[in-house]
Amino acid sequence: MPEIFVRYLAIVLAVGLVLYCIGCVVFLFLRFQPKHIFTSVFLKIFVGCFSFTAICALYFTSLKTIFSGLIICIVYFFTELRLSKRKGIRGPVNIKAEAGVLLLFLVVVSGFYTYRYNSITHDGDSVLNIPNSDFTFYARISHFLVESGIESATPSLIYQELNARDPYHYFDIWFNGGVSFFSSGDNLQILFLVSYTIGISLVWLGFCSIAENLDKLTWINVVVAFLATFFLPLQSFFSESINQVVNQFFILIHAPPHYLAYGLWNLTKIYPIYLVFISAILAFLKHEKGLGLAILSVLPFIYTTVAIPIMLTLSVYVVVDYFFGSRDKAFFFRTAAALACVYLFILAFYYPYLTDSVGSQLDPFRRLGVEPIYKSIFRPAKIFLDASVQLLVLVMPFLVLLLIDLSNRTTLDRLRQTVFDEIRKNNYVQFGIVLYASSLVSWCILFDIVDANQFFVKTAIVMVNILCFIIAISLRKILTRAIMLLLCGYFVVITNDDIFEQRLYSQGYMEEIERVVDTTGRIGGFMLGEADYKQGYGNNIVEVLGDYITLFRPDIHFVNLSLPDSLLEEGIFNADVERRLGENDFYKFMLAQKKDNVFSSVVQSRRAFINEFDIECVIVSPHVILDSLLEEQVLKKITDTYSGQAFLLLNKGDE
Repeated sequence: MPEIFVRYLAIVLAVGLVLYCIGCVVFLFLRFQPKHIFTSVFLKIFVGCFSFTAICALYFTSLKTIFSGLIICIVYFFTELRLSKRKGIRGPVNIKAEAGVLLLFLVVVSGFYTYRYNSITHDGDSVLNIPNSDFTFYARISHFLVESGIESATPSLIYQELNARDPYHYFDIWFNGGVSFFSSGDNLQILFLVSYTIGISLVWLGFCSIAENLDKLTWINVVVAFLATFFLPLQSFFSESINQVVNQFFILIHAPPHYLAYGLWNLTKIYPIYLVFISAILAFLKHEKGLGLAILSVLPFIYTTVAIPIMLTLSVYVVVDYFFGSRDKAFFFRTAAALACVYLFILAFYYPYLTDSVGSQLDPFRRLGVEPIYKSIFRPAKIFLDASVQLLVLVMPFLVLLLIDLSNRTTLDRLRQTVFDEIRKNNYVQFGIVLYASSLVSWCILFDIVDANQFFVKTAIVMVNILCFIIAISLRKILTRAIMLLLCGYFVVITNDDIFEQRLYSQGYMEEIERVVDTTGRIGGFMLGEADYKQGYGNNIVEVLGDYITLFRPDIHFVNLSLPDSLLEEGIFNADVERRLGENDFYKFMLAQKKDNVFSSVVQSRRAFINEFDIECVIVSPHVILDSLLEEQVLKKITDTYSGQAFLLLNKGDE
C-alpha cells in the first residue's frame, strides 16, 4: 500500500477524532446535550470544525479577519438560546451509543477517502495526478493565508503592499490551512484527501441527523444518506431532450442545465453551506426559529461569496414573518438588530475593497443608459423564468416519484390544498420560498459578474438537494423506493464521470519536475497562446499553467507573462476583464514602466520582469512561440509528452 495513502488516511482519521473532541469540550461548556445520537455526534464534529477554523483564522491574522464578526452571531445565538424553550439536555452522554456512531462516521470517512484517493491515482504511478485548477488554487491560497495572515483570494508575492482583504469562501480554505499547518501535510493533498473528505462525510452525518429528527432513521436511509451526497439536479437524456427542443424557441437559454447541475462532489467547496443549512433545519424541526436564523447568520462571515443572497433572504423573511405570521415585536426587533449589525460589520470590513479599483467595478447597473431599457429589464426576468423552469425539469424525477408514492393515498385536490395551506401557514416553507427567490434575484441583478449563477447554486440548489433527500427517505412504496435507489446509483455513475481525474501529464515529466522545483525560487511564470484564450482557457484567476507544481511546492506564486491583444482591448461591458488585468502582476509592471516612460515592448518588459523578480522557471503552452530574448535565457527545457507543455528553467541575464 503506497506510503502516501497510509499517511493521509491517518491524518484524516485523526482530524475527525480531534474535531469530535473539540466539539465535546464546547458542548460541555454549554451544558448542552442533544438527545438524538446521530444529531449529537454531527453537531459536536461540526462545532469542533467550526471552532477550529475560526480559531485558526483569528490567530493567524491577529484578529484581522472577517471571522471576527462571528462575535455578533455568537451573541445573537446565545440570546436566542437563553430565550429558547429547549435549553438543552443536561443529562449524561450515552458514551457507548455515540462511540458507535463516531466509529461509523470514521468508516464512512475512510470510504470517501479511498474513493477520492483513487480518483487522482493511476496504476503504477508514484506521483498523484493533479486535480483540476480549482483545487490547486484553493491549496495555494490556504498556504498564503497561514503564511501572511491576509485574507486575499488574489495574493501577490511581488506587489505585497497591494495585498488586501477581499471577500471569498474562506471557511474551507482556512480549515485546510489549519490542518495543513498542524499536520505538516502538503496543502493540495490535505485539501483533496482530508479537508474535503471530512466535509462530505459530515454532510452524510447531517443527512442522517435530519432523518433521525423526522423519525425516519433506518439502515436503508443511512445508505440513502450516503448516496445523497452525490445528489445534484439531474442532467439526463430527458432534460437534454427538452432543452434541445425549447432552445429553438429561445427558452431556457439563459439557464442551461450545466448552470444548475451542481452537487457536493462536483462543487465540494460548498460543504460548509450544507452544514449550516442542515444545522438550521435541525433547529427549525424543533420549532426553534430564532436559533435557526442565528445559525444561518454565520454564512455571510464564513462564506462571504453568498452574503448577498443570504442577507437578502434573512431580511425579507424577518419582515414577512412579522407582518404575515408571528406578529412578535420582540423577536422582530431583536432579529433585525442582529442582522443590521451583521450587515454593517461586513460593509465596514470590506469597505476598502468596495471602493478600490477592483471592487468598484462590481456595478450591477452599468448597462443602464448604455443599452435599451427593455433589454435591461427583459434579461433579468428571462433569467428568473429560465432558471425556474430549468430547475423544475432537472428535479422532475424526484417530483414524479413523490407523486407516484402519494397516489392512492391522497387525491390531487387534497394534495393541492395541503400545499397551499403549507405555503400560507408554515413559516419554514415560507423561508424556503424566500431563499429561492432571493438567491435567484441576486443572480438576475448581478448576472454580469463571472459565475453569477453560483449565487443561486450555492444557496437555493443546496436547499433543493437537501429537500430531494427528504423526499427520498419519505417514500413508502416498495416500487418508488426501488426506483429511488436506482436513481441514486445513476447519480454515483454520472459523478464518477466528473470526479475521476484523467491523466494530464506524463509520469516521467511529473517526477522530473518534482526534482527540479525543489531548487527554484518562489515566483514562477507561465505563458499562454492566442489559441488557449480562444478556447476559453486563461480567463479565470484559477487557471494557471504549472498548477501541478502545487503538489510539491504550494508556496510558489505564478504570474501570467502573456496577455493577448483580445484581453487588452477596451469594451463597454468588460468589467471582469478589467478585474483580471488589475490582478495581474505583469500588467501592473508594464503600467509602472509606461508611467516612468521606460516601456518599449511587451517582450522587453517580460525580460525585465523576469530579471527583476528572479523568476527561474516558466511553463509554456504548446501554442506559444518563444521570443528570442526568452530563448536566450533557457538553461533547460522539459517537455511533457501528454500535454505538450514545456517547463523552462531560466538563466537570468541582463536586461
